[in-house]
Amino acid sequence: MGCDIHLFAEQRIDGKWKSLDKYTKNEDYSEGDEFGEPEFEIKREDKFYSGGRNYNLFCALAGARSFEFCNEPKIVAAPRGIPLDSCEEIKQEVDRYGTDGHTHSFLYRYDLENFDWRDYGETCNDFLLEVIPKMIATGASEDDVRIVFFFDN
Repeated sequence: MGCDIHLFAEQRIDGKWKSLDKYTKNEDYSEGDEFGEPEFEIKREDKFYSGGRNYNLFCALAGARSFEFCNEPKIVAAPRGIPLDSCEEIKQEVDRYGTDGHTHSFLYRYDLENFDWRDYGETCNDFLLEVIPKMIATGASEDDVRIVFFFDN
C-alpha cells in the first residue's frame, strides 16, 4: 500500500482564506450516501498541484514517509496540523478522510522559498516548478498564500 498526498492551496483575501483549487459539482455524488463520493471535487487539471507520489517530497514537506528517503531527514517544518482558519472546502476534505488522513500541515510561500532543497537533488523540482510560480502569480504576499496538505495510506 502506498502513501498519497492531498494538497490544496489557499490565499488570504480580505482577512479570510479562500481556496485556490477549482471545485466542481461531482456528478457521482448522491445525497445521504455517508461513504460515497464527495459533493464537490477537484478535477486533476484544476488542482493547484497536479503531482502524485513522491516520497522525497513527502519527506521534505513534513517528514512523512521519511524512512523511504533517509534516517534523519531535513524537513521544511514539523507537521503543524490543519489551520483553524482554513477554508471550508479543505476542512470538509480533512473530515472526509478522518483517521485515514495523517501528518496534516500547512506551509506558506516563504517556508517553501527559504528551505534548502539541495539535499533532495532534483527529486522535488516538479513540485517546486509548479507550486511556487503559481503562488507568486497570485500576487499575494508570501504570508498570504499557503499550501495545506495531509497524507493517507
